[in-house]
Amino acid sequence: MEGSYDVPVSARTVAELKKKAAELRRMAATATTEDAISSLLRLAARYEAVARQRG
Repeated sequence: MEGSYDVPVSARTVAELKKKAAELRRMAATATTEDAISSLLRLAARYEAVARQRG
């Protein structure tokens, strides 16, 4: 999903949303601060929620 930051969330496919959520969860797993971990997991949950609404 290179360059996906240019594509609005509303225009992404369910597969892209799930892939982004997984990427954010991997990032959270290697983050070093609680704030970063929490923020990344919250974003992942939001992407997954949008994917569920569409799928």
